Order: sequence, then C-alpha cells, then structure tokens
Amino acid sequence: MHFLRLKLIFLVILIVSSVGGFLNHQVYAATTSDGTVASSVKIASGTNGGPTLANTDEFGNSVANIGDLNGNGVTDLAVGAFGDATGGADRGATHILFMNSDGTVASSVKIASGTNGGPTLANGDSFGASVANIGDLNGDGVTDLAVGANGDETGGADRGAVYILFMNSDGTVKSSPAPVKIASGTNGGPTLTNGDQFGVSVANIGDLNGNGVTDLAVGTYLDDTGGTNRGAVYILFMNSDGTVASSVKIASGTNGGPTLADSDQFGISVANIGDLNGNGVTDLAVGSFGDDTGGTDRGATYILFMNSDGTVASSVKIASGTNGGPTLADSDQFGFSVANIGDLNGNGATDLAVGAFADDTSGTNRGAVYILFMNSDGTVASSVKIASGTNGGPTLADGDQFGASVANIGDFNGNVINELAVGARFDDTGGTDRGAIYILFLTTIVTSPATSSGGGCKNCTPPSFTFAFSDDQYPLIINENTFKLPGYSNHIDTVTVKTNTHTTIQLLLYDDLGPQSIQHVGLFTDFGSNSPHPQYSNTNIVWDKSGITYHDTDENILEYTIDTAEKDDKFEITFDIVFAKPVGTQDMVIRVWDENRNAFDTIIYDALNIVENNIPTQEPVEGNVEENTMNLLAETKDDTHSVLIKWSGYSQESATDHDMLEALDFKGNYIPHWVKETFGQGIHDGKLKVEDLSNALEYLIKMKIVQ
Repeated sequence: MHFLRLKLIFLVILIVSSVGGFLNHQVYAATTSDGTVASSVKIASGTNGGPTLANTDEFGNSVANIGDLNGNGVTDLAVGAFGDATGGADRGATHILFMNSDGTVASSVKIASGTNGGPTLANGDSFGASVANIGDLNGDGVTDLAVGANGDETGGADRGAVYILFMNSDGTVKSSPAPVKIASGTNGGPTLTNGDQFGVSVANIGDLNGNGVTDLAVGTYLDDTGGTNRGAVYILFMNSDGTVASSVKIASGTNGGPTLADSDQFGISVANIGDLNGNGVTDLAVGSFGDDTGGTDRGATYILFMNSDGTVASSVKIASGTNGGPTLADSDQFGFSVANIGDLNGNGATDLAVGAFADDTSGTNRGAVYILFMNSDGTVASSVKIASGTNGGPTLADGDQFGASVANIGDFNGNVINELAVGARFDDTGGTDRGAIYILFLTTIVTSPATSSGGGCKNCTPPSFTFAFSDDQYPLIINENTFKLPGYSNHIDTVTVKTNTHTTIQLLLYDDLGPQSIQHVGLFTDFGSNSPHPQYSNTNIVWDKSGITYHDTDENILEYTIDTAEKDDKFEITFDIVFAKPVGTQDMVIRVWDENRNAFDTIIYDALNIVENNIPTQEPVEGNVEENTMNLLAETKDDTHSVLIKWSGYSQESATDHDMLEALDFKGNYIPHWVKETFGQGIHDGKLKVEDLSNALEYLIKMKIVQ
C-alpha cells in the first residue's frame, strides 16, 4: 500500500510511455532510438538559464535526475560543482536546476557550505563530487539526495564522505532533520584509510536487502585492497534516518569483486542498471577508468551481477575490444562516468551510457560518451560514440572533458525516448573551467506498416482496448460502471466518485503477441488548462514490468495500489485510488506500450467527477473504548478505513500506538487488550498502521464482539 498525503487535481491516466503526440488509433508505431543525438542544449554560466559560475567551479563534474522536485511536470536536475569556493577554497557545491521541457533552466538553487541548508564544509572537501537521487528517505513526500565530498578528512586525509540531504521542494535543504554525514567510522560509515576518496561516486541501488529502505553504492576509487589505487565500491545498507546499518566492500578479489590491477581506479563511477539477468536482484555498472586493456588508461566498465547481501555473484568486463566494448585509444579513460539509460533499442535489456572524458575526437581531451546497446548477459551488442560533431554531438573545445558525468533524465519532450545530461566540467563559457552540462535529445525512430516496407519494427501492431473483445467484455470499468472504447477519442457518461473512498479503474488490454507483451500501463490526469496529453499531465501513475513510478504535483491522492493479471488472451490492470480532495470533472488519457515499443493512446473526456465525501462522525464517550468504536463505525461500516483517516487526521503509513489511539480518543499508551486478543499480537509492534486498526475493528464487528 502506498500512502501519500498529497494535494492533487487528479486525473487518472494509464501510461504506457510516450510517443510524441497522440497516435491515431489506426496507426501502429514502434519507437526506438539508434543512440545518435537529434539536438542538444548547453547549460553553462549565464547560458540557457544556467547559474552564474566562477572560474574553476567545474560545474558538471556530476549530474543526477532528481525527479520533479517542484511539481511543474518536468524532471529537475542536481549538478555538482566541486571546485566551488563558497566559504573557502574547493569546498564545493551542488546546484538544483528547475528545468523547462525544452532543456533550458527555469531557475536554480545553490547548496554549498552553510548556504541554503548545506552542511558546514572545510577547504578541499569537494562537496558535489557525486550526487544521486535516493528517493524519499524520510517519508515527507520530497526526493532526498546523497552528495559525495571525496576530499573530506574525517578520520584522516582525503578519506572522503557522503552527505544525506533531506530536501525541501524549493531546492533547499531541511534543517530538521539535519544533513547526515557518512564518513570513516561516522554514522555507520565503513572504516576508511587515508586517500581512499570515499564518495567520488554514489548511486541509489534500490532496496537491495528488502528492509524497505533505499540502499547506496559508494565508490572509493583510490582504495588499495590488493594493490595500489585498485579501487573499491561499498554497498551501504541504509536506515531511514540517513545513517548506515551495515556495509559490504567490493574490491579486487573481495566479496566477489573482479581481479584488478594497480591504478585501475575501480569505483570512479557506479550506476544501478536494474535487474539485467532477471534473478530478482539489482545489478551494477562500475567504472574503472585506469584499466589498461588494449593500451594505457583506455578504461573499462564492469557489470556486476549482485547478490541481495551486497556481494557479487559474477562480473563481466567491458573494455577496448572486450565483450563487445568499443575500440578505444590510449588515455581515453572510458568508464569515468556511467548511467542506466533504459532499453533504448527495445530488445528487452537495459542500455548504458559510458563517458570517456579524455577522448580526442576533433581535438585534445574534448571527450565522448558511448551508448552501449546491451545483452542481458552483460556483454555489448553494439555501440554508438557521441563526440564533438560526431553522431549529433555538440561542437566542443579542447579540454572540455565532455563525458565527465552522464545521467538519464527521462523523457523531456514526450517522444518515449529518454534524454541524457552530460557534463563537460572544463568548459570555458564565461571564464576558465567554469563547466557546463549538455541536454541531449536522442534521435527517435518511429516505424509503421505505412512507412516501412518489410516492417521496420518488431511486429508493428500496438496494444489496444478495442480489438477482439466480445459483447460481455469491457475495456474500461470504473467502480462497476462498464464502458466500450471505440477509438482514439471517447466520450463516456461521467462517473462520480468520492474522496476518502476507494475508486477502482480497471482496464482490459489486448496485444496480438499475448498479454505477456504488455510492458507499460499508466494513468495521466490533471492537464490544467491544456489539452489532454501526457506531456501536460500533473498526475501520473505508471506501471512498468520493472516497477511503478508516480507523479502528483498537487498532492491530491491519499493512497493507491495496482494489481495486474492475465485473463485468457488479455491483460487486466486495476488501479485502486483514494482521492484526497474534490476537484470536479477530469479527463483521462490511457497510454499503452508493449515490449516492442508499439504505443497506443486513448482520450476519455469527462471520465471522472471527484466530489467531497462527508463522513459522519460521532462524539467520543469518555473512557468507553467499545462505545467509541461503535460510534466511530456508525453508518459507515463498509468504509472503516476512510473513517479512520477522517477521524484521526493520520494518512501516513504508520504512527505510534499512543499517537494513533490518542487521536482516535482511545485513551492509554497501548492497544486495548480486547483488540490485541481478537486480531493477534502482530498488531502490537510499536507502530500501528491505519490499515491494521481498520481491519481489527472490522473483524470485531464481523465476530459480533462489537455490535
């Protein structure tokens, strides 16, 4: 159950991905990319909305997708400038960029030493050396960040640190809870040695050990395990307060780590690449930019197939001419950055972008990024090099070091294909080594029977809501109201639904390759004054085979769940949503996308009318728990959960027993004995979930313990 206290003008829309504009329901399209660049936007000092920088800031040495922090419907970015001198030399900074969908910056906030909530730093800390989106760690509805400071000297010289920043939606850092510093022997951090430079890279690796908290991978590229500067990566199993519960070190021959050579500098970059081999555990890509395969400092990237305990089951090395790696030149330093860019070519395997920041295409150290089209065994099927004037790459200058960082920033322009942000940390726009990032809009290939002889896509027929449905099957059911969807644009009888109660939206989808071919399904709504198109939606629920993503600008949903099932030759998906506030009549757009990137959109005008649900409540009777329970459930026995939310004011996932019971006017510091005995001891675990108490009370009524 996903509980959110969000304001939202919610329009439910099933997403399956985006194809630029709506597809006519008779047009079958598959959307992929060949990895080349269609266009790019440069963000630099005072350029395209970029912040005003100082010489040697090295803006762009790190970059991360931080989701839509300010709720305007566009992904925002965090960009490191580890040479920033706010407060002192090379203390470092991280800039929060609030983005426009065209790749320019609307506004920015600088987090630095004692600035906008930033921690107090020391000279040479290099805060901003790395940055990662770690999700909402503290449960306040705002994305939090991990920021590396690889020059931190806690415990010894240049041992390094990572800061956990609990964010505000305006891009500043909360003062409470304050930033948490993870360093050598500090807040659970591993014991480091001088010069390790822990925090040079950091990645969100999901909940690896299944305890409900996002875990991290942190690079220490100068670790000396097995030999000088071979490097290492630490897996940090996190607590929700930003401290570390335990850690595992992956190094040369340690915990399954590959055998490295001196100065390989393994851990200079690290990325979560999803479950590449399908064993249910997140896998990693780790850069080793000093690797000498094929020649001096050509670089390498390791694919680590992980175990859930943080050790490595097996690994694959991608290097110059090795396991499909591109042919590199000496000192290219391939692997200096790495990012998961999704399945770009539609073959079912996650693809990668890997930086080679010292590449000499068109000039010295201009840099490059390689797009690696991956196989599920960790080898490379093919690759494309993006460099100065090559495959659509921007025109660079000598020494720019394009590829110093790279990030998947999602689909800015609504064409299904993810965009990239690439750092060029020594760009000289405005002054020496101020730095820049480039937003790369990748080339989109849309093929269909109408435009490709011989079928240039993999089975070009998209999923639909209309094909092969018998008279008693309905592609759309909203709270038991059944609807046929004859085409691309649909008008139905509006369904009135109430806040604080469960609304179900069920879809029955068909694909000619079978129900298992459905890859993405989602819900888009709240288009403001714009036409109903996913690009303008302020509310998205997106189901994907790899997980669920959710966006709710106005915080108007209390909770939602998603269930899927295969029904004969069709795919059924049900969205169960509790709306928080009345927002009136809303359109929906349903978007479907199959495993071959064949996409289909359907508009449903005036689908929902969301109105207030006035739940009756009763005055509590002093000291009488049983009577209070009866009063609480009076006239609303079929919707206990909503009554609890209304009465208690709690919609968080959990609250302490004392707080919840006190809010419900059940006096005392523990759950009443008669509730515990009836529902079982498991409910009394120090955290009473709303759902638990709801179920307990409903059970008491069913058993006639409470009438």
